[in-house]
Amino acid sequence: MSAVIRAFDKEFSLNANYPKGHGELFKEWIKENHEGELLLHVERAGGSRQDLFVEGAPAMYWNREYCLEFLDMQLRDYTKGNILQENLFVILSSLEMVGLSRLLSILYLCICMPVRWIAGKRIH
Repeated sequence: MSAVIRAFDKEFSLNANYPKGHGELFKEWIKENHEGELLLHVERAGGSRQDLFVEGAPAMYWNREYCLEFLDMQLRDYTKGNILQENLFVILSSLEMVGLSRLLSILYLCICMPVRWIAGKRIH
């Protein structure tokens, strides 16, 4: 799951910090096609943090429909092919991945956030 979250962050990062990703284009597309919708993003996907997949799962689960719509549009228009986008399209449309991201989102909201609050840690 951590590799999927990293790939998701590379493609859809609103900071547009990955040169081959389309974060800036995705942000403009969201403003144009889904204005006013809540858009979550992955805070940090780099490094070897153990909570990476739990923190990134809510963004992946919540934005899945928008991301699939954007990827579908991109893959239809793009003639050369893009391995990152093709893989993400397959992964995000997989029912197993939807279930896993939903489960990890629930885990994050019900366990991780309250434990961090009790421990006095900053919640992102």
